[in-house]
Amino acid sequence: AQTLDTLQGDAVHALQNLREIASGVHASVLADRGLVEAIQTRVARLPIKVDVTCGPGVRDGELSDSVEGAADFFVCEALANTLKHADAARASVDLRLESGMLRIDVSDDGRGFDPGNDFGGGGLAGLSDRLAALGGSLDVQSRPGAGARLAAAVPATTLVEK
Repeated sequence: AQTLDTLQGDAVHALQNLREIASGVHASVLADRGLVEAIQTRVARLPIKVDVTCGPGVRDGELSDSVEGAADFFVCEALANTLKHADAARASVDLRLESGMLRIDVSDDGRGFDPGNDFGGGGLAGLSDRLAALGGSLDVQSRPGAGARLAAAVPATTLVEK
């Protein structure tokens, strides 16, 4: 009975986190402390292990609000998909500046999927459209049984001067 209560509590907590992630709420941490800390704060509450890495200039650079907002939304949606569909034990988020772009990779070790079956009208198409509106792009790499990797690129040429 105690184990069942613990599992039920964990499920409720995971569902609350999933709803928060899926809603794309612009966390005050994002506005106050930046993109990397907002992501680290959010993933610390998830029921799976998520490693967050960032390259030079991402943590200490100041990205525009629109770039940070798009990146935060992308990571939230990608991780929400991982929690809902992947049955993953681990995930990773990698952020780096490269050739004037903020590159964001979200990977998991879950069950994978055929991107051709989902990309046409589902949530991934919405993510792609949102990134394209900022001049960005989305690349989806997955196959059944092999996890998934969502790679976004968003122009980061509008860095805010300190």
